[in-house]
Amino acid sequence: MPHRIPVHFAIPVVPGDAVLLGASGTAPAGLPFARIGTANLTNHQANCACCNPRDTIGMALGALHQARARGQVAWFNRLVVLAPPENWPAVRAALTEDRLAAARYRLA
Repeated sequence: MPHRIPVHFAIPVVPGDAVLLGASGTAPAGLPFARIGTANLTNHQANCACCNPRDTIGMALGALHQARARGQVAWFNRLVVLAPPENWPAVRAALTEDRLAAARYRLA
């Protein structure tokens, strides 16, 4: 299996990290980030098979991974979840239940 990106919760971020934020969190300067619920899927048709049905966390993780693969954001080797703790169970669920997220990311 290819290298899956480790996901950590609420640890200090360092250069080379990406972050997953809640709807109103502030991204650390210079780091790639995604927000829960705001994935940009404009390159996909409505209800495409790879995205539907997926929750907003799975879509945000997918959009961040695509941006990494396309060189649209800096390459990152781990993801740090800075979303509020009440979002953590849903992030964990996305990492185990969303097939695309589980193929790209793993709980650290």
